[in-house]
Amino acid sequence: MKLHGIVVVLPSAVLLITGIVFAQVPGTPTNFTQTLDRALQLAHTHRYAEAQAAIKGLPPPPNHEQRIAFYRLKAAIASGLGHSGAAAQNMEVASRLAPENMDLRLAAGIARLQAQVDTHINPASTLAGLRSAVLPPEQEIEIRLRLAEILSQAGLYAEAATDFKAAWRVFASASWMQLLRAQSRRRRLTKAGRSKV
Repeated sequence: MKLHGIVVVLPSAVLLITGIVFAQVPGTPTNFTQTLDRALQLAHTHRYAEAQAAIKGLPPPPNHEQRIAFYRLKAAIASGLGHSGAAAQNMEVASRLAPENMDLRLAAGIARLQAQVDTHINPASTLAGLRSAVLPPEQEIEIRLRLAEILSQAGLYAEAATDFKAAWRVFASASWMQLLRAQSRRRRLTKAGRSKV
């Protein structure tokens, strides 16, 4: 199969990129997967300009899951370069590809919030959407603290205080054992995901 001059082979081995699968045949790596893998490595080491140059002009992959990962990678690179608007646009695309994925919707909302405060656009509707998400306690704390961080960096201290207070209320009301179990479970899943690479 050819895609814009790049040979795309059918999957038989798996290469994990940003938690999503990119496939290649063992012993027959494609320029496409090599390029994405290289861009991911560069992004992980905060070499965003090089990562951006590596994927410049690269078309989105045809596979649905690969396409989501591709746009997440582009968003991470744009964010690392300080281009919050481009990061938000790429996360929105990834989120629309998997509308049932709450984590992607939250990430897109946070990227949109960052872009709005960077461009001095009123973030009220984005904040309302993020604050109304029903989440497990550990994720609620994490999201609320991230919102507070973005808002305080933008000088929106009253809004930031709202999210700091909400994070504290969730933290104070959640059972310590519940939070510890959730963190332990997340660490095990993260380790399991890394061991499959």
